[in-house]
Amino acid sequence: MSELSYAGFWRRVLASIVDTLVLLVPMLAVMYVFGTLDSIFDSADVDAPEPLGFIVFGLVVGWGYKALLESSALQATPGKMAVGLRVTDPDGGRLS
Repeated sequence: MSELSYAGFWRRVLASIVDTLVLLVPMLAVMYVFGTLDSIFDSADVDAPEPLGFIVFGLVVGWGYKALLESSALQATPGKMAVGLRVTDPDGGRLS
C-alpha cells in the first residue's frame, strides 16, 4: 500500500461541486413534481408545500449520500471519485 496523503483544497472544492450537482438535479426534479419549485418563485401560490420541508429532506438525503458512499467499498462519493480521492481510516481501510 502506498503512503496516505491529504487532498488539497481545490480538489476538495471540485469534488464538492460535483457532489452538489449530483444531488441538486434530482432534488429539483422532486421539488418540481410536488410544486414547491413554483412556490419559491411565485409567492401568491399558498397551496404548495412549504420549501422548508424540502430543505430538511435535502439535508438528510445529503448526509445519507455521503455517509453511505464514503463507508462503502467505493470509499468515495462520485465527486471524490472524479478527482481521484478516497476516504479512509488512519490505516487506509474503509470507514465503519
